[in-house]
Amino acid sequence: MKYNISYQIEPIDNEQLMKYFKPEEVFSYCSACPNHARIWSCPPHDISINDYLSVYNQIWIIGAKLNLNHEWIDENNKEQSVMNVFLEARKQFGDKLFELEKNYSKSNILLAGTCYQCKECTRDDGKECRFKDKLRYSLESIGFLVSDIVRDVLKNEIRWIKDGEVPVYLLSVGALMLEEPVDELLSILD
Repeated sequence: MKYNISYQIEPIDNEQLMKYFKPEEVFSYCSACPNHARIWSCPPHDISINDYLSVYNQIWIIGAKLNLNHEWIDENNKEQSVMNVFLEARKQFGDKLFELEKNYSKSNILLAGTCYQCKECTRDDGKECRFKDKLRYSLESIGFLVSDIVRDVLKNEIRWIKDGEVPVYLLSVGALMLEEPVDELLSILD
């Protein structure tokens, strides 16, 4: 299903982004996830986050907002059906981010959530990533507290199903990192 996603985009620099670098807190959440150390895009990583980010002079934080249509929700299994919609829409957003990255030299994206390239990741088997050219991290997987970025940078909030109540929207957050700053991004997200 093709989802109608609206995008919110805000530029920040490395110094601003580093205010949200809280690896101890974020990785404590990650360690409770079944994907921890099982998917190449998930922690732990063998990279220095400072070195990884230091080449980028501008970061565009991109929120992908999906207004939920209750026709998509199975009332007998709300949580799972909301999660299925979220994962499909998040993949659509990720594909748009890859498309955006292709339009800027010396750029890299941070996906929303975990990698979705394979059904089963090779990391669990101790093998190299099958698609190293498509391997991308997410803000949270490298230690950034996304809820605070959403609150402060996008002036929004992340919502989830709570007590059986389906939220009005779901929000995924990714980023485009550029070595050479630009005044605005291409309208590829329209």
